[in-house]
Amino acid sequence: MSHPTPLSAFAGDDSLKQAVLEKAVARWNAREVFPLPKLTWQPEKGLRSLAASLVESEEADAFSSKLGLPCSLALLCESLLGAGCIVTFDRSVTPTKPSVTAPLQIASFAGEWLAAIRPGADLSQVPQRFVLAFLNKVIAAEQGMGTHMGEPGRQAVQAVATLLSKSLAQQSSDAKQWSTARKAALLQVDEAPDVWGQTALTFAADIAWPPEDMADELVGLFRAFSFIWLEYLQLPFMSEELLEDTEAMLGGLRVVSDGSDVEAARAKHPNFERAIQAFQSEAGQAAMKACRDTADLAVSAAVREAMELMLACIRSA
Repeated sequence: MSHPTPLSAFAGDDSLKQAVLEKAVARWNAREVFPLPKLTWQPEKGLRSLAASLVESEEADAFSSKLGLPCSLALLCESLLGAGCIVTFDRSVTPTKPSVTAPLQIASFAGEWLAAIRPGADLSQVPQRFVLAFLNKVIAAEQGMGTHMGEPGRQAVQAVATLLSKSLAQQSSDAKQWSTARKAALLQVDEAPDVWGQTALTFAADIAWPPEDMADELVGLFRAFSFIWLEYLQLPFMSEELLEDTEAMLGGLRVVSDGSDVEAARAKHPNFERAIQAFQSEAGQAAMKACRDTADLAVSAAVREAMELMLACIRSA
């Protein structure tokens, strides 16, 4: 939720911070908590998300009332952690027993983001500041996903980033400016040559709102984008066939998610259904796993870079 009044992290109490940090790290190391897509605190079922475990509740308001932290910050950090982890569930036992696999540089983030918080700091804008840094680093740059949208697309993304930066610096902006930036990004979506550029531009358009207005939507938007981002990071390791199938499937799913039917998806991406069938086959599953295994170091390094962006935002608050 958005926070009209300033927050005070841990109510300025370092002892509270240390108690929360120590419990969080102990639970993570014992694999009692793990990254989940939403606040989950159901210990009787063995389901405890990392973020929810901090307040032992599924209520978003508990973060501000108990810890003086924005819930969206905890959820974004959990999303970053989940992006670099592999979580599996053993449902043959009750309660459910999760298994989390992650390299040390990823797993350590479970406590690092909490350790980076200065007691008394107002972190209410940190989620938006992180998204701004991520936008500049991953999408608007003349490398990576920025190469999949052309110069007009990058300019549209940069316009969103500039407006967001000004707003976070308390410089005035009006609804018309945001609307103009949003429409400019959306106009470039269909001009992008592939699903990677289209997804990046859609994300930029989706966050082109005043920071206080997008606070509640930010986590969901970032998670949806990061799913495609993680796929994108594997591109250099994909065979030509796997790349074609991946782009056909993701492109078709974009069409369907926009409200069109399968016929429209097939018209725009003729190999859409064949690609889905390929991924459902044993050979397709094996190809994806082999690609993920080969790309693992590169993906973990990119996720870690995003974590460093978040840590920098937290420390500067």
